[in-house]
Amino acid sequence: MDEMILEASRTGYIILILLLPAVAALNAIIHGTQLKAFLDQTPAFATYQDIVEFEKIVARQMYAALVQIALLVAPGVVFVVGLVRGVLSVEDILYVVLPSFVILGLGVAFKKVENQVRSIPVSDPILEERRDHIVKVWMTKPFPDW
Repeated sequence: MDEMILEASRTGYIILILLLPAVAALNAIIHGTQLKAFLDQTPAFATYQDIVEFEKIVARQMYAALVQIALLVAPGVVFVVGLVRGVLSVEDILYVVLPSFVILGLGVAFKKVENQVRSIPVSDPILEERRDHIVKVWMTKPFPDW
């Protein structure tokens, strides 16, 4: 009976460890796709409304990045808890490591889009200043300041 409970518990830990990066992958795909759509719709910042839309998309990216951090750290925490409780073994670290490569690949794939969005051309110096501020906040702070 104890063996069945231990196996069911182990299965639950592994499912949770795998579910978290799956949600992280979904988060990356959703927000990366939104960023790509914004880039396709906005080849240049021509109006203040373009900047307002940029603020919205960047704010979503920033919040998604915070969620992503939690989703990427959590499997390691679950693994350690399972290890300490004697439900998981050291070899189970592969359930944490292998899915992280998928997330890394998605991150690399969308980094190019992110770089393109950060350098969308602007002809108006006032809009350019605002774009540069948004980009600086995006790259250096956890939360938007607008």
